[in-house]
Amino acid sequence: MSQLVIDLPESLEQQIRAQGISQNQLRKVIAYLLELYLKVDKSAELFQSANSPMPRKAGSAKHLGICISDDFDEPLDDFAEYMP
Repeated sequence: MSQLVIDLPESLEQQIRAQGISQNQLRKVIAYLLELYLKVDKSAELFQSANSPMPRKAGSAKHLGICISDDFDEPLDDFAEYMP
């Protein structure tokens, strides 16, 4: 397992010491934040690939069981008064 080394600015180190945060606590917080970041980054990558345009394939929705009735293109009685 590789080790990640993070150099903190001196002012930040002073703030951490002033708050009484131990190195172990800081390691746990950083590990947690990195884990969250990696999950978010990975899910964003999956979301982008899911939204990328893919070529359409004829018949790809056959499994959905959608049927269009034979009279689909016939004029509707509700709109008879608007038709010439």
